Amino acid sequence: MGHFRRSQIIHNFFKKKKIKIIKFPLKDKINSNKNNSYINEYFEKVFSLSYINTLIIDFSSISVIKRYKNLKKIIYNKAEKKEKKLILIDSIKSEKLSNKYCYKRVIPYYLKNNKIRDGFKYVIVDPKLFKIKKPSFKKTIKILITCGGSDTKNTLYICNQILKLNKEIIKKLNFKIIIGQFCKQSFYNKIKKKFKNFYNCKIIYGVKSNYYNYLWSDTVICGDGTTKYEALAAGRYAIVIKTNKSNDIYGKDFEKLGLFGFIKRNNNNSRKNVLSFLHHNKIKKLKKLTKHVNDFKSTYFKNSINNYYDLLKN
Repeated sequence: MGHFRRSQIIHNFFKKKKIKIIKFPLKDKINSNKNNSYINEYFEKVFSLSYINTLIIDFSSISVIKRYKNLKKIIYNKAEKKEKKLILIDSIKSEKLSNKYCYKRVIPYYLKNNKIRDGFKYVIVDPKLFKIKKPSFKKTIKILITCGGSDTKNTLYICNQILKLNKEIIKKLNFKIIIGQFCKQSFYNKIKKKFKNFYNCKIIYGVKSNYYNYLWSDTVICGDGTTKYEALAAGRYAIVIKTNKSNDIYGKDFEKLGLFGFIKRNNNNSRKNVLSFLHHNKIKKLKKLTKHVNDFKSTYFKNSINNYYDLLKN
């Protein structure tokens, strides 16, 4: 859902700047046998728009790239035939198009000698998240679990890990588990059934904005997509589940900076890696990490969509 929200923020912002902008969301065709014909028709239509001279492509969804195996080839062919400027948002190494076609790449941030450079100003999340104050950490720790719009594997994995926790630990915790709006109703019912005897666990199906859920939370468990930037904007320390090797380019740097804790779902010791921070004697460490995230946020990670606009404009 992060990429959908980002495109909407960009769309609304450019409209306010009186710039003609049209949004063309890519439909989810995961159950279709006509993926390649659909993607070809989609880009044929986009590249044929005579009144559009610049295409901003959010090319960072790994699942979409895997789903449409000929995606890069199709874009190459369209770019050769039509004179359009291509700007790729949040593109990482494995998604890089040839410089021959790509006018500009916008990455969320980059490091040099373990220091953050200006890239953080180009992360686009809900501006309201930056206004959220750091959590108070009362007796009951509030944990938000959100793995994106369609990630059932990580959601199920974390839910099963919670169920393995000691009952005395669970009593001191409150959970909100977000089931993405692109997940099936049957998956939501499955998770809800798992937690039917839990008075301190709320299951929510399909939210368009997580603002109030971040506001409610003390800490976050999430996937490694745009959600991790939302957690940082809200000043929450996050436990992030790695879902692909490509995101290691970001993950290792974030981990070194002490902003997130990264774990692998297929790790045999993952129960300890994921939930060990919930033990009562480690809450003090969690509070220190949260303070560190908020200090970093106030220094580096600012809501500066105007800078993003200037980058594209120039």
